[in-house]
Amino acid sequence: MKPKTMYIVLAVFAALIIIYIIQNVSTDKKPVSEAFTSLSEGIQRDEITGIKVFYPDAQDSALVLSKEGDSWIVESKYGVPAKETEINRLLDELADLKGELRGDNPDLAADLGLTDTTAAMLVVTGRDGNTLATYLLGNRGPNYRGVFIQRAASDKMYLANTNLRSTFGLYAEDSQPDSKKWVETKVFPYQKEELNRINIVSRNKSIELISEEQPVPEGDTAQVFQSPKKEWKKGDISRGVSVEDKDINSLINSVINFRATDVADPDKTDEYGFADPDYKVELTDPAGDIHTFIVGNQLPDDENSYYARVLGKDLVYIINKSGFNNLFVTPFEKS
Repeated sequence: MKPKTMYIVLAVFAALIIIYIIQNVSTDKKPVSEAFTSLSEGIQRDEITGIKVFYPDAQDSALVLSKEGDSWIVESKYGVPAKETEINRLLDELADLKGELRGDNPDLAADLGLTDTTAAMLVVTGRDGNTLATYLLGNRGPNYRGVFIQRAASDKMYLANTNLRSTFGLYAEDSQPDSKKWVETKVFPYQKEELNRINIVSRNKSIELISEEQPVPEGDTAQVFQSPKKEWKKGDISRGVSVEDKDINSLINSVINFRATDVADPDKTDEYGFADPDYKVELTDPAGDIHTFIVGNQLPDDENSYYARVLGKDLVYIINKSGFNNLFVTPFEKS
């Protein structure tokens, strides 16, 4: 390379370095610690025992989540158990809530949806019922990223690092918080290893599946200190019903993983047709206790949904026709 060309290259390279340095030491660029502000107000995850989301003019439609003992319930949905995974995700979001400051001029509030008439309220309470924090939730951020948020009694408005509107089911600016999203819809809290028997009854026919411990082969000392192996087999099967051995595990999984779509008012069980059920599932645990799941009437306004419940529990499920057919129709059609 000629000396003149080399000097030109070095000059260009030096100029680029100078531009880079200027850009990075610019007083207009804030450090991360200044650009993002903690909005959790020192809330510790384990301190939170209550969460309420509502519009001030529609408190009857509020979402209310409460901690009872070690578990959470959806208080605004008949006090049913809440989904543990969703609750844990929410608690993590609240304990690590951060925001980018967007301004403190009250004239900006309307543009961000943070006025008294447009914002949703989020109230976080602690063990003694004391309020840990109160927030206003405004519009969703650009490209649905985050949400504009304001702490109560503060003029500062931020763009939060998480979209709490979506978290609480506030998908449209005028939608109400979604209590249904938080309901634990898994009906049976068991694994198949925890059960000894499953009996499915569909009208006058039934399929019984039994879990039996397998004997340890003589001389096999390796299994002496291990839990005995169990194998599921067919028990009593009604005449005209055929269950192939290869279908047993699939049928067991359909029972164990069965989910409802919603819950209904438990104070109206007399209206749901549970008096003489034609369809039920009986689960027997190792102690010999039987847990019975029964299906009642179709919903008056939805022929594709049914009422259902587990006897002895103050909880009424709504199940859809697809789930109903998987347990009470399809297995009994094979012959």
